Amino acid sequence: MLAQNFKTHQELDLDEKLYNALKKVLVRLETNDLVFIPDNRSDEIALDFTKPNGFNMNIVLIQEKCGTVGCIAGWAAIEMGVKPCVVTEMAGQENLELEELFYPSSNVYYSKINTEQAATSLRHYLTTRKVEWSHAPRR
Repeated sequence: MLAQNFKTHQELDLDEKLYNALKKVLVRLETNDLVFIPDNRSDEIALDFTKPNGFNMNIVLIQEKCGTVGCIAGWAAIEMGVKPCVVTEMAGQENLELEELFYPSSNVYYSKINTEQAATSLRHYLTTRKVEWSHAPRR
């Protein structure tokens, strides 16, 4: 793992609990504790819940008995012990960078963003307050 030279939660204009949750999500992404799960529901293929810690940016959070699939915001919500809407409401009008982290621009293929790409964007955000999805798959 890379050295931690993150901005503070105040510099990122984040609630401290969300800041700590995002750092935990980053560790989980970088250590492969979260596993990319393809989202092929449009092809009528069910999500794979055989892995307990699924990741897909196209899915905020779905929890089943045998597994969970979520995006950065969904996993941050789990780390905070809150509903995903609590986390996503912290973005938007109050923090446009955070909104871009949770909801990349429409030309980014959300469902194809893998854990490495998500970790790269999350680390860049925590380090610079800028969101960078140029390495993510395009539509």
